[in-house]
Amino acid sequence: KNLFLYLFILSFALCKPTIQKINALDGVLDLSDIQFSDSNVYKLEGNWEFYWNELLNPEDFLQKSNPSYIKVPRSWNGYNWNSKTIDAIGYATFRLKIKLPTESPPLAITMKEQGTAFKVIVNKEMIKESGKVGKDELSSIPRTLPLTIFLPKYKDEIEIIILISNFHYRKGGMWNPPVLGTHESISSYVKLKRDMELFLAGVIFIMIFYHLGLFLFYHIDRSSLIFSIFCFTIFMRLITTGYRLLAEQI
Repeated sequence: KNLFLYLFILSFALCKPTIQKINALDGVLDLSDIQFSDSNVYKLEGNWEFYWNELLNPEDFLQKSNPSYIKVPRSWNGYNWNSKTIDAIGYATFRLKIKLPTESPPLAITMKEQGTAFKVIVNKEMIKESGKVGKDELSSIPRTLPLTIFLPKYKDEIEIIILISNFHYRKGGMWNPPVLGTHESISSYVKLKRDMELFLAGVIFIMIFYHLGLFLFYHIDRSSLIFSIFCFTIFMRLITTGYRLLAEQI
């Protein structure tokens, strides 16, 4: 049984696309010298342009100069903006330019939830939105679901603009870095993330009923009941965070 479990976990590790980390500097991520392949994905981490209390369209950047930068991933809570400390509530625009190699295949982007509603604009086109981004609590609708976006073939450069608003949670900002890769590598990356979460959820689900059964049939002490309740809370968190296994079934 242990051998089967080890082989199962090893199969996940071997099939998983390799995550490459190249940090963005001053809002620019230079991937012009890399070779995209179906076995690699790239986390879009580093310093993104950051515009607090502004929801900007692509054309608005023509009038912008001297942007601020914020490290991604992180909550914007506690970030110093114009000598003021930002709290959780508010909205902002993030922007990143990615320099591509001369012959770049069609790419895709996936990202887990952001805090707590967000819109993605790629090369001046609004691609997808999770929830409803707004400038106040009434106009903003939270929806912390992941997004996967399959892009056409672009030349030279990709501009990614992400608008985020938060009026409903104790932390706001870009919690999770977007991940970039070919269509095939992103599809594999997302599938393996979901499969791993499903596998772990299944293991914990079995543990819940096993320890609940021990309590119901033997009544020795309450430790089995307490442990089954503990496993249930982990199970619920697992299926409602990450790639949201529960939300996909609703």
